[in-house]
Amino acid sequence: MRFLRLTFYFLFFLFLLSLGIMFGTENTQIITISFFNHFPNLASSLELPLWIAMGTSFLLGSFLATIVFFGEFLKTQLSIRKLRNELKKVHSESMHVSSPDPEPPSESFEAQNTSEVTVEDVEDYPSSSDEIL
Repeated sequence: MRFLRLTFYFLFFLFLLSLGIMFGTENTQIITISFFNHFPNLASSLELPLWIAMGTSFLLGSFLATIVFFGEFLKTQLSIRKLRNELKKVHSESMHVSSPDPEPPSESFEAQNTSEVTVEDVEDYPSSSDEIL
């Protein structure tokens, strides 16, 4: 299976390489790229073949996209590290919380609950399905 995958990658790369070579040999037009036309002191122009201009713009775009990707990746990793540290801190604090008393209370629950509530004292609130109807 690995051999088939590597063969596929090799053939795909060979196909892209052949397309690039065909593009470069077929597009030999010379183009002029002008920089900073709005600033006469900085204005300059460059003449080069079309395939070099397109290849350079592709590589420059890939480089800038990689820089942006790594910036976002770094920001995400720092956020993950911060959240892990907070989680460890909360976990260690929860481990240091004193445990409840092992002795049962001397009085039972019925003795502690001295107020008696009858059914008539509790108001009947309609459920959400009754409000709709």
